[in-house]
Amino acid sequence: MPKRSRLVADGKPSRVEEGYRSILTLISEDGLTAGDKLPSEAELALRFGISRPMIRHAISRLEHAGVVKSKWGSGTYVQDATGGITHPPDLMLGPVRSLEDIRNIYQLRAAVEGEAAALAAARRDVQPLAHARVALERLRTESETDAGAREADLAFHLAIASGAGNPLFLKILKSIQPSMQFSIDLTRTMLALSYPESRSSVVYDEHVAIFEAIEAGRSEDARAAMRRHLDQACRRLFLGPDHVETESNPPPETIGNSQQR
Repeated sequence: MPKRSRLVADGKPSRVEEGYRSILTLISEDGLTAGDKLPSEAELALRFGISRPMIRHAISRLEHAGVVKSKWGSGTYVQDATGGITHPPDLMLGPVRSLEDIRNIYQLRAAVEGEAAALAAARRDVQPLAHARVALERLRTESETDAGAREADLAFHLAIASGAGNPLFLKILKSIQPSMQFSIDLTRTMLALSYPESRSSVVYDEHVAIFEAIEAGRSEDARAAMRRHLDQACRRLFLGPDHVETESNPPPETIGNSQQR
């Protein structure tokens, strides 16, 4: 009779395997990267409902796989959040080479982030909302030209993706993060150069609309607010800051239009 795997009992994953998978999910959903510290064994045990010895075994497996590194007297730190798994070449987005590349990025983001916002509103998880709130406050206080505002902009969108409850949303955004950052930097730079200071709050207001819809659990409004924000960002970049959506100037679906204007 074949020997049963120690990781499976009666067709179900063992507690060690549950701990292993739960910690991997934690790393992914919280967006932890190399050097970030994991919660303590006691905190992980309480969070996942698994005994500390089983958590300790799970961490040992993760350390053997090269995902984490335990430091005596200090704690356990992420070493390789991918667990040694690299993205297939076809899924890696190359550097931005043209305006059409930027338009394509916005189109992809509208599809992915719109749905992520709707799911985040349905779940209303406390931690992602807290991260989004912190990023939103930074957006309110930082100048458009400051690196802090650009970092906060990116952090806000990653927090919303992490709140969707599906780690693939966050993974998709992280796979295009350099291109996202480039498009955010370019759009914000043009906004700062073109808008009077009194009108620079338009981007902040769009983020507020997204956050409030998610916080209130209004999925359809959250999806619409996210898609509108990304469409407006694309319009500001391609058509200029005076071509934002107003009651008398409805959107011409910039993101969905592949022709250069």
